[in-house]
Amino acid sequence: MQLGMRESGPSRILLVEDQKSLRETYADILEHAGFQVCKAENHDQAIALIDSSIDLALLDINLEGKSGLEILAYIQKNKPDCPTIMMSGYADKENIIKALNLGAAEFLEKPIDPDALLHSIQHWLDFSTLKQENQGLKNFKALYQRLQNSEEKTRMVNDRLNFLLTSTAAVIYESDTSKDYATTFISNNCIRLCGYAPEAFTDEPGFRLACVHPDDLEHVKSELERALETGANRLEYRFRHQDGHYCWVADEVRLEKNMDGQLEFMGFMADITEHQQDIETIRAMAYIDQLTGLPNRSLYYDRLKQALAQAQRDGTSLAVFFMDLDYFKPINDELGHEWGDQALIEVSRRLQECTRKVDTVARIGGDEFSIILGGVSSEESVRHVADKIIARIREPMMLKQSEYVLGISIGICLTSDDSSNEETIMRLADDAMYKAKEMGRNIYCVYCRQHITCPHQ
Repeated sequence: MQLGMRESGPSRILLVEDQKSLRETYADILEHAGFQVCKAENHDQAIALIDSSIDLALLDINLEGKSGLEILAYIQKNKPDCPTIMMSGYADKENIIKALNLGAAEFLEKPIDPDALLHSIQHWLDFSTLKQENQGLKNFKALYQRLQNSEEKTRMVNDRLNFLLTSTAAVIYESDTSKDYATTFISNNCIRLCGYAPEAFTDEPGFRLACVHPDDLEHVKSELERALETGANRLEYRFRHQDGHYCWVADEVRLEKNMDGQLEFMGFMADITEHQQDIETIRAMAYIDQLTGLPNRSLYYDRLKQALAQAQRDGTSLAVFFMDLDYFKPINDELGHEWGDQALIEVSRRLQECTRKVDTVARIGGDEFSIILGGVSSEESVRHVADKIIARIREPMMLKQSEYVLGISIGICLTSDDSSNEETIMRLADDAMYKAKEMGRNIYCVYCRQHITCPHQ
């Protein structure tokens, strides 16, 4: 099922945040992920929106007037099955403890990463759904035990129980707590999930774990051991289908006693492949420039940090290019932003042509680009790349049936200093770029050994 969706339609999220900019940002993230968002900025607006259609509440603790804790208390009294996630701009231990004591499912500290926010919301929605299914199954099993002495009534209960097991989206199973976690029961809808009949699981003790992706197996075993200690756990992993492909599953396990008083796992396994794909799409939106397809500023700084750490470990040097286009503004002014965007796309393509696949080319913002060159052998090799870029960018490009010529000013920072960090290197490269602008544009300047040199002057 798609992220944000339930069988009856989009999941409804109550979002309470008194800062309008944050409220709109969170709402955009949630709506893009497929959720239906009910927005409120204070206690009274939130209370008016709370009804049976709300599936989860996302509350800011610190609101003007009555706090988010009072909204939480109202939800716990009037809609106790609704998961509530609290959030705040700082780690206030007293309020966190109050929120958790009142029944909050989780606490998130601002600023909240979009991926973490969506993962947390989907987790508690999934947990709420599986909890309801778990309760339904317990009710049917209890009914089965009460009526098992009556053959006709037992048959009726079995029919109803089978309907429950096959109609739910989750595959319900039981397993022992041995090393192989052998499956002792699994619902027939496992065929829909993975193509295998129930007998494949129950006839061979190690079959279920054998279907786990090899790269995920140690993680699964570790989380099951943790469930033995804590009594419950939720894990996500890849599971092999009979046709050979892998799907992502969420597996909610509970440690319970069977009718013989022995501990066993009851599990609820659901296909979350589309959910994982949606998460990847959202992650890409957070780190990829949507116009050029290049890494954006966030991903660029992460890669620069990694490249610096690698260079320090290997004792090698790297070069950072900070670049700003020359004569780009007239294109936007004369042709409009649509053609300006086409020019930026062409520039990004040319920059990639001038670098290796192992190098990182990123769009930092506007008409600013940056490059990380790792494993630099000499300053001369770096200058050669800069000359190549300048020459390539100066080649005319066709825009709206006319030729336009751009230039580029480049600032370069060379480093082998173990104490350097990404912020310092980018600042020095930026300083060198502005020096290139002052020296006449369409040239490069190099910061090296505490000096900026401009070879073309």
